[in-house]
Amino acid sequence: MYNATQPPLISVIVPTYNSAACLRDTLRSLLLQTYSTWECIVWNDGSTDNTETVALSFADPRIQYHGTRENRGRGFARHSALSCCSGEYLAMVDAGDLFFPNKLETQVQFLGSHSQCVAVSSPLVALLEGSRALGVLGRVQGHGSTAAFQTFSPSRSPRVPVLPFAPSLVRMDVAQQVTFDPSFRRAEDMDFLLGVESLGPVSVLRDSTYVYSWERMPSYSYYAGAYPDVLRVLEKHRLLQGRQFNRLGWITRAKWIWRAAEHLAGKRRLPPLSPLSAGEQIALTGLMKGLGRQDVVIEGM
Repeated sequence: MYNATQPPLISVIVPTYNSAACLRDTLRSLLLQTYSTWECIVWNDGSTDNTETVALSFADPRIQYHGTRENRGRGFARHSALSCCSGEYLAMVDAGDLFFPNKLETQVQFLGSHSQCVAVSSPLVALLEGSRALGVLGRVQGHGSTAAFQTFSPSRSPRVPVLPFAPSLVRMDVAQQVTFDPSFRRAEDMDFLLGVESLGPVSVLRDSTYVYSWERMPSYSYYAGAYPDVLRVLEKHRLLQGRQFNRLGWITRAKWIWRAAEHLAGKRRLPPLSPLSAGEQIALTGLMKGLGRQDVVIEGM
């Protein structure tokens, strides 16, 4: 049960590579949190810009800076940042993305009152050019308008992760048991979620708690490079065996080749988006005001 008089420490890891231009607002969104018992581990994965200067410009002792001179990839960066954590829960945010002000408070209270769940996540608001809200990513299909969350039990049959990765809050003992595989330069998030979801029930909230920077949408080179790692993840979790290997392997290959071809052709196809709820609009507007940004434009409104 969540105890407001002794709030648990949340460790927030921020892996970053040449993201100095957008790191500042990411960390400022942490300072706007209604929940104050957190530590932030910024892990610089061999950046050649002034990421270190930006991170060290924050005088808040809760923000810690670590890193390496060599770029080792996202799996190594997240694995290394996790090893520096001392909290009871793990949260993640990528440089350029933002937390809604109530993100940590909402999720830590949820896990405190749902002891059977090993993790909780939420949809994401897709933001373009810093002020244009395109819609909501990751809204659970069939999510009733009155249901505040949905819970999923571990599946005995192969499936892709049900949790959106970035907005997740994971119990630290679970996160450390699963950990991030440093051998994956990409697809480490999929590997991590498959491990987490195998250990117990997980929940997805109805309302967004996280803002995803649309400018970070993966490029052609990402999809081309990620394909081998994705197949390795599926093999690692025994999702590619016998007939299942042939089916999932070709599906995965077709999806990655198609996405790569679209990016090569200069297209930017939107994934399925849901409209922002009234509560999400209010939360996003408040966040933008707190960051001193211009008024947000809600697409389709």
